[in-house]
Amino acid sequence: MDILIWTIFLITGIIAFTLLVKTNVKINKIVSNKEFFPKDPQVKYFTNKNKK
Repeated sequence: MDILIWTIFLITGIIAFTLLVKTNVKINKIVSNKEFFPKDPQVKYFTNKNKK
């Protein structure tokens, strides 16, 4: 009975770890494409002010 509980625990741990890795890879791809974080409009405003 104890072995059964540990095997279920191990299988769920492996599944959770693979899901975590997959979502982490997806998040890294989105961030590298910079779709998720557009440029801050305030930065553009201050760079334009400095040029004048």
